Amino acid sequence: MSDQPLTLPVLDAYLAEKSERTAFPPAIEAVYSEQMSSYRLEVMEKGILRAVIIYNAFLPVHFLLLPRTAIIALLLHLGVITPAIFGVGWLYRRLDRQVLREAAAAIIPLLMVAQIMFIYSLNRGEIADHYQYLAIMLVIYSNVNQRLSFRVAVGATLVLTATYLAFLLPGHSPFVTKFIGCTLVACAGYLSLMANRRMEQDVRQIFLTRLRDQLRREGAEEVAKRDTLTGLSNRRQLDETVKDLWVGEAPASTVAVVMLDIDHFKRFNDCYGHIAGDVCLKTGRCRRRQRATQYRRSCGPLWRRRIPCAYAGYRIERGRSHRRTYSPPN
Repeated sequence: MSDQPLTLPVLDAYLAEKSERTAFPPAIEAVYSEQMSSYRLEVMEKGILRAVIIYNAFLPVHFLLLPRTAIIALLLHLGVITPAIFGVGWLYRRLDRQVLREAAAAIIPLLMVAQIMFIYSLNRGEIADHYQYLAIMLVIYSNVNQRLSFRVAVGATLVLTATYLAFLLPGHSPFVTKFIGCTLVACAGYLSLMANRRMEQDVRQIFLTRLRDQLRREGAEEVAKRDTLTGLSNRRQLDETVKDLWVGEAPASTVAVVMLDIDHFKRFNDCYGHIAGDVCLKTGRCRRRQRATQYRRSCGPLWRRRIPCAYAGYRIERGRSHRRTYSPPN
């Protein structure tokens, strides 16, 4: 399916596979990425301010639990991490590829984890041992709140876990604290990744369903604008074309209409039968389509064609020539 264009039968066949998806074939993935880019940008823009507020809301915790390094924490919060978060938000909009955008978004929890574990490494005691557990919350935040794609979320989780363990394992905490920390970060990473995967699968399934409905609607609209016999555009399409011309152009000076009619076509039907009459109309349709693309079937053996007004006189003469060319043998 990877080389097939995106059509309704192709999409129906793909939906019938019933597989759990975190990636699509290229044709569908291109449409998905295009439609989801604006949504993810909106999520990121809303999440930036929330992340800054919630992150800095923990500043009183530093002053209460670890007053010795509270000033360092304040400088890191307001002088390094917060400007970096706003910088990521500014950079996010200017990156073209979605994977680069998500990688930039993953920097936010990484910086927060590094700040928490750095403050942890500067302190000693039981309170510091409990303080470092705050970093585990950021693993959950990265996988659930940021709504990264599953593949990027896996990479971000591994980097966050490695950063956390790089400070914890050589640190001053006793073995029990380190064991609990390792267990918690592993469980938080796995469970939040599974939640991320399930959310992405649900989003992709909803996207496929909506895309199928959209293709069905577009197909029905296209059928409704075509004459079932000749395949030419019908009266509905003609009305829409006239409406567009009326709104977008000056109809009295820019367009003209040539009407083609097959004289005495009833006699042809009476003589050869309606099936032969249908064949005649289809044959005329094919010959007309070789010369023009703007014909509309109005009713019966009647067509209209839109032409620029500047060429109206010339086209009328050409229409007369076409009339003689298309005359059926009756």
